[in-house]
Amino acid sequence: MFALNFIFMASKSAGLGAFNLIKRTAYEEIGGYKAIAIDPVDDFALGKLVVKKGYNQDYGFSKGLISVKLYDNISAMIKGIEKNQFAGMNYRVVPTLAGCCFNFFMQVYPFLGLFLGSEWARVLCGFSIIIIIAYYNYSRKYLEVSLKHVLIHPISSSLYIWAILNSMIKILSRGGLEWRGTFYPLEELKKG
Repeated sequence: MFALNFIFMASKSAGLGAFNLIKRTAYEEIGGYKAIAIDPVDDFALGKLVVKKGYNQDYGFSKGLISVKLYDNISAMIKGIEKNQFAGMNYRVVPTLAGCCFNFFMQVYPFLGLFLGSEWARVLCGFSIIIIIAYYNYSRKYLEVSLKHVLIHPISSSLYIWAILNSMIKILSRGGLEWRGTFYPLEELKKG
């Protein structure tokens, strides 16, 4: 959820999975699915294209009225992250590594930093954790999350960073991406 909010704040695009609601006229004007057919993160690509064409987007919350299970298990989730995350950075290594470092220092390090470094460093880490707790508390208005999730936050964030790096390494070493039963060379994906 942190990553989604960061993407929205940075790009103002809100394309997300099964919940893209778009007017037909806008969809036709941006070129429909043909405009994003080769993009493995077609939901985000749709969102970016909508904004690029001058339309506005936002997130809406239903708090349980509508739901879709993104992944059946951890293995499926890792495969989904493998497909999406490096693609979401346009297959660029430096921004991917920078994003991983940013996530580590914002999401994981504060929990370690409580026990390391100078007194001021520990205070800043404690303040960061208070912000994370406040974010979870605020999110409860819109989503079914618990403050207990704060306890596993550094673990889940670490796994997310690992999955991003794994995605980058696999795609670079294979020279492309296996997607929908077809292998797509990296050069073709970068053009798309």
